[in-house]
Amino acid sequence: MNMNIKIFITVFFILICYVSFSQKGYLGRKNYIGITGMFNVPVFSGAFNEKAFYNVRGEMKKKKDWFDFGATIEYYRIVKKRLGIGVEITNRRFEVLSDKSYANSFYDDVFGNYVQKTGLRLEPVKLNYFAFIPQFVVAPKMNHVGTGISHKIGIGYSLSKVRNTSHYYSINEFSETNSENQNWTPSDKYYLDQNWKSFEAITLMYGLSLDVPITDLIHVYGGFNYYLNLYLRPSEEYLNNNSEDFFSFSDIYFNVQRENLFNWNAKIGVAIVF
Repeated sequence: MNMNIKIFITVFFILICYVSFSQKGYLGRKNYIGITGMFNVPVFSGAFNEKAFYNVRGEMKKKKDWFDFGATIEYYRIVKKRLGIGVEITNRRFEVLSDKSYANSFYDDVFGNYVQKTGLRLEPVKLNYFAFIPQFVVAPKMNHVGTGISHKIGIGYSLSKVRNTSHYYSINEFSETNSENQNWTPSDKYYLDQNWKSFEAITLMYGLSLDVPITDLIHVYGGFNYYLNLYLRPSEEYLNNNSEDFFSFSDIYFNVQRENLFNWNAKIGVAIVF
């Protein structure tokens, strides 16, 4: 297990032990476990106004990546009426732009210039994101942790890993790469198989939630989570010497750093309070 993950897990369990004899919480209950589905709109992402190629009914067409989806499991223990200490474990999938298209060209001695030979359109690179975030849960004045409005503040550790999966592509040997004519081949799949290390980040999180009790035991809740991912730079040797066919490790790293620096997520879930 990565040493950074071990440190965060150790700190979390020390906090849990510290609050194990805390006062009773909402309706005499101390523990809160929630499962959340969430989606992200890259409003503040560097790629929000950019378009990439995606498979649309057998053709590679330009469009925006509007949504990324994920899920969260969170646990916290109530320390005081307005304070809880816990942890969030988040997993989601997202995409980053590589070059939108590639062009292979050669030098024509007759005409004295470069002539394009083959154009290639590719889908964005797909990644898995995992975060482990110890957090404090704070209720506003006159409220109670576990019901109503709460604020969640955390700092943790995250990994972003390129997925070994299929990516759609299309080839054109007869026209410019930005041409919209019919010379592009029907979409086909290219399987990305690589052994790159994960991109590591220190993650800062702020969440705003509204809990509504359905029964004494079960709550539904919704709100927003904000994540700031401060990516740790890989070694220069690894950064400059890893590539995989059409994709470069350094290109993907810098795009992950740019596009996943900050993201906003809407969430809705169900919780058990006991």
